[in-house]
Amino acid sequence: MAAPIRAFRTVVGAEDLCVIDLTQIEVARQLQRHCWTIPVTRRKSQILCPAKGHSGEMILLYQIGAAVLLVLFTVFLQCVGIAGLITWLRSVMPSDMDQRRIANSAALVMQTTVGIIVLQGLIILLWAGCYRSLCFSTWDSAFYFSASSYSTVGYGDVVLPAKWRFLGPLESMVGVLMCGISVSLLFALVTRLVDSEARPRPLRQS
Repeated sequence: MAAPIRAFRTVVGAEDLCVIDLTQIEVARQLQRHCWTIPVTRRKSQILCPAKGHSGEMILLYQIGAAVLLVLFTVFLQCVGIAGLITWLRSVMPSDMDQRRIANSAALVMQTTVGIIVLQGLIILLWAGCYRSLCFSTWDSAFYFSASSYSTVGYGDVVLPAKWRFLGPLESMVGVLMCGISVSLLFALVTRLVDSEARPRPLRQS
């Protein structure tokens, strides 16, 4: 039943793979999780499975390297965005907050909220670009997975390949921290506006 197995090593992307010609019966026996079958003839198929040896350590190093770069770029983008929003708020907010009207305060809060949403969207796009180049074949799946992971929703209908699955929980943790920083800025703005309204105004001299 078992036909001779011809194996050779090749490199696909950044991962060492072992390509084995097997009969259909052997494919059914040998196919395991995270392996792919490619039809060759009616009686033979090729099965791609991770090569044994140092590939596990290399995959871990790839994950750590990608994670470090993503976290550094995320923190840099977040800090630049928050610093820009703070500078803009200082330039548009008058020194005397009592003179600010309700409509102007509402517009200021709305503009700050939109800026925060745009900033978080850029960070999600950054992670989606990484997923697009490493894991997914379409931008739609990459951006959807990035957004669901960053917001800690995690539906589970789209998942990462096994060798990059560490990035999903990492993005969720980073998303919680970055959203917390952004919300703290919005909270500080609202607190400033509320304190200015609650502060007793000086009496006008007749």
